[in-house]
Amino acid sequence: MYLAENDNFLLKNTKIKGEYLKGQLLKLKEKYPKVVKEVRGKGLITGLEFQDLSDYGPILRYAGRQGFISLLVTSYILNYHKIRVLAPLTTLFKGNPGKKRESILRIQPSVFITNKEIDRLINALDETFNIIDSNNEFCLLGFMFEKNLSEGDRKNPIKVPIYYPEIKSRAEFDARIGFIIHITEMKHLIDYYLPSFREYSYDNNKLLTWWNKLCRFLEPDVMHRTYIEFDGFIVEANFVSVPYFPKYMIKIYSNAKIPGNTNPFSQKYLLEMQDKIMDAAILARDLGDERITTSIVGLGAYTSIVTENGTSMNDYEIPITTGNAYTTALMGQGIIKASEIMNFDISEANAAVVGASGNIGSILCALLSFYCRKITLIGSEKSDSDIRLNNTILYCLKTILIEIKEQVNPSVDSIEGNLQGIAKRIYINNIMPFINKDNKDGKINILINDILNPEVKISADHALILNEIITDNSPTKENQYFTIGKINNLKECQVVAIATNSPDKLITPDSVNEGSIVCCASVPSNLDEAFKDHLDKYFVFDGGFTKMPEGNIIDFVGMPKNGMTYGCLGETLLMAFGGQNSSFAKGELNIKQVMKTIELAGTFKFEVGDFRLGDSIVDINRITIKR
Repeated sequence: MYLAENDNFLLKNTKIKGEYLKGQLLKLKEKYPKVVKEVRGKGLITGLEFQDLSDYGPILRYAGRQGFISLLVTSYILNYHKIRVLAPLTTLFKGNPGKKRESILRIQPSVFITNKEIDRLINALDETFNIIDSNNEFCLLGFMFEKNLSEGDRKNPIKVPIYYPEIKSRAEFDARIGFIIHITEMKHLIDYYLPSFREYSYDNNKLLTWWNKLCRFLEPDVMHRTYIEFDGFIVEANFVSVPYFPKYMIKIYSNAKIPGNTNPFSQKYLLEMQDKIMDAAILARDLGDERITTSIVGLGAYTSIVTENGTSMNDYEIPITTGNAYTTALMGQGIIKASEIMNFDISEANAAVVGASGNIGSILCALLSFYCRKITLIGSEKSDSDIRLNNTILYCLKTILIEIKEQVNPSVDSIEGNLQGIAKRIYINNIMPFINKDNKDGKINILINDILNPEVKISADHALILNEIITDNSPTKENQYFTIGKINNLKECQVVAIATNSPDKLITPDSVNEGSIVCCASVPSNLDEAFKDHLDKYFVFDGGFTKMPEGNIIDFVGMPKNGMTYGCLGETLLMAFGGQNSSFAKGELNIKQVMKTIELAGTFKFEVGDFRLGDSIVDINRITIKR
């Protein structure tokens, strides 16, 4: 009898309290219709589903669509109000990149809960939803990096404008590309995802630590959409972000590549990152439709490096290009343009390439070998660096031999006038004297005969022979055209090009010779901030920027102004304008790909961009350096 009566009491109490709880939640739904989508459930077991928060700023939209807004809300009310409700952990399960997930709070209180306790929960949720409705992510997130706010600040949050509203699609366009990016500076994270942080004080290092922990659980995000036009042909470009900072990416990548590293987590974290970049490519692909598919996806900044120039990606899902070809072309063109402004004969210059064993640096060495008199190759501190730098030298020699062969076979008479830089010197000093000479030794005889024979293809073996001929004929028994050096050798050079995978400021004004041309294509830049105070002593600029066809501007955080964009995005756009629907500069780069981008750029009116240093345009009229 007692048990039956007690059960009736519990059932009755559950029904009454459940109706009260649900009624209070429905009032919140009416008050915050853009935050709360639905309240549902039975008895005291109640579910509150969030909207996708499309009317709010980027971080809230990100959290709403990927399902983790409920986790942020539960964390907030637990921290400030000591109330525990549930957010399903399945909101963070991987799979189906780009798919919207439900964000749900599950409220399962004891049957003995009182109205007063329910009101306490409702007040906590009201406070939290008001913060979301104010678009104030700092109030919602600050406690996670030890910035607890007063009750007054929480109940009266600053209302923050939406600087980047939900992106809209244009109805008519002709082609579609994807471009994978990541945030390269803390300033860009604040500008895009966390603008309310500008209104408060916080510890930058704690924010960075928090983001680096969070990023493993965040999926790719469509950050921006823009349209680029040439001669009536319009390309839609979708920017899909992966949530990593450069130093985080390089740390994960470098740890996994340490020889003999047996730590299973090193490989796990790298594969996890590569998978997320692949997910971003699939998300970009799925933004296409039956009418206009996504024809190619470009890899921006460090996404190319950590996927090993795209080779870890499955391009049967979507064609890939790294952007390395056009970035290399733009660096070379920028250096040549700078030398013309300075009235400086680049054919007499000693050049240095920092990062010469990398995908961009090695091809840049080959490109500069047709302009400069000598090149110093500078690599990293890795044990195999010299081996890789020697391979770069052999690639340069092979490229020079291919060009010599192509020019010699139509006519030996005009070749000298068509060559410049190291290529010309090698031809004059090491090839031409032996072309009509009968008593050549074995090595020279093989090389000359193969150069003159149109049926023979130049190979790495020919480069080895040429290297031996050069060193044998040198008084010091060294290659007089290409040398391996260190950072302190930059003082001996008049042209310095930097293309590394390091996020650090490697090059300072004291590193280079006054009057030098200094060009860096690393993102973020390897150039020290102090260069901005010495523009009268160096022609220094961040290279790898292109100016798009007239009338096009990409107005987005981290993107250059004045109609310019990064070479990697420029390459992806060139592929779309040119109708490329297969992978392009994926894997090991070659100079033919560089020349192809130069050809396409000429066709579609992409040009070398203005000289930039950081966020500023270098005023070439104020440059007083002359040689």
